[in-house]
Amino acid sequence: MNSGPGLFSDIGKKATDLLTKDYISDQKFSVSTSSVTGVALTSTATKKGGLSSGDVGAVYKYKNTLTDIKLDTESNIATKLTFTDIVPSTKTIASFKLPDLKSSKVETVVGEISRRFLTNENTFTVGGSYAVDHLTMVKAKLNNHGKLSNHGKLGAVLQHEIIPKSLVTMSTEVDTRALDRTPKFGLALALKP
Repeated sequence: MNSGPGLFSDIGKKATDLLTKDYISDQKFSVSTSSVTGVALTSTATKKGGLSSGDVGAVYKYKNTLTDIKLDTESNIATKLTFTDIVPSTKTIASFKLPDLKSSKVETVVGEISRRFLTNENTFTVGGSYAVDHLTMVKAKLNNHGKLSNHGKLGAVLQHEIIPKSLVTMSTEVDTRALDRTPKFGLALALKP
C-alpha cells in the first residue's frame, strides 16, 4: 500500500493538524491500551464549558482490514471499516452510523483497570449495554486478558424476556487472538411464575 497516490481527504492534513491539533481549551481525560493482537481500546471523557461528554472506542486490525467502532454518550455508534490492498495499491473506506439510537437506551458504558500484584498483570475492560426494546437487551465487553498474556476476550450477550419475569439468554465469547478458533456459546432459560 505504498505505490499509489494518497486519499483526497489527506491533502493538506499535515498543515491543518499544525494549526488545529492539540490546541485544547477544555478538560480532557483519556485512557488507551493496545495488545499485540491488534486490538486498541480508548476511553475519553471531555468537559467543555459546563457540558460533559465521553466515548469508548475499539480499533481492531486483522490482515488487510481495519475496524474502528466508537460509542459516545449521545448514544451514537460510529463504525469505520478500512480495507487495504483489495486490488494492489488501493484503499477502500466505509463509514456508517447505526440507526437512531435515541429512541432506545444505552447504559453503564464503563471501563475498568485492574492490577494483580502477584502476577504483575494489568487488565483493561470496557463494556456497555443497549436496550433494543423493553423486552430485549444486548450487552458486550472487551478486555485485554486471557489465559495467555497478550490475549483479549470479546463477550456478547443477547437477553430477551419471553413472558413476564422469564428470560432466554444467549451469550458468546471470542478470543481475539485466535479468530480461527470456534467461539464459546452459552444458552440459558430462566422461567419464573
